[in-house]
Amino acid sequence: LAAAVAATLADLHATGVVHGHLDGSHVLVSADGRPVLCGFGADDGGATPADDVAALGALIVRLLGPDPEGEVVPERRWARRRGADWARRSLLLLADHACAEPASRRPTASRLAASIASTVPGAPPVETRGEVVAEPAAAADPLDALRATSATPRDPSPGRPLAAAVVAALTL
Repeated sequence: LAAAVAATLADLHATGVVHGHLDGSHVLVSADGRPVLCGFGADDGGATPADDVAALGALIVRLLGPDPEGEVVPERRWARRRGADWARRSLLLLADHACAEPASRRPTASRLAASIASTVPGAPPVETRGEVVAEPAAAADPLDALRATSATPRDPSPGRPLAAAVVAALTL
């Protein structure tokens, strides 16, 4: 459901439309199980696509709810096993990425849709504007879904090493 909402947001953003009021009351589920967004208004309050992504991240957190039974420190940290709440924890991590500050660190709605779809086993393929963005989870590496949300690395500013050298020289 979250992947489909993210794909719908991606389609809206591609056409220049920002929802601006996304919350649980603006996501309806049709008889065939697909989400339908409603509550569009003329006053979006200057919302941006990144605001829609953050609102979807908050909605995911709210829908998953607290899990007092969750394993805080796993017995085997680096094991490649998928426990009972593996998908839930992965979705919460993706939701954290969607709510990141500053807004420039948030994934696009399309990237978030692909990450969610590749995280949840048995999820239907996600399509945006008629293109399949992500197939259901079949990746051998569970970190692949998280890599899809990370921003591409940028080259460090050429002025930073110079500034560090000046500060180091002044402290001597």
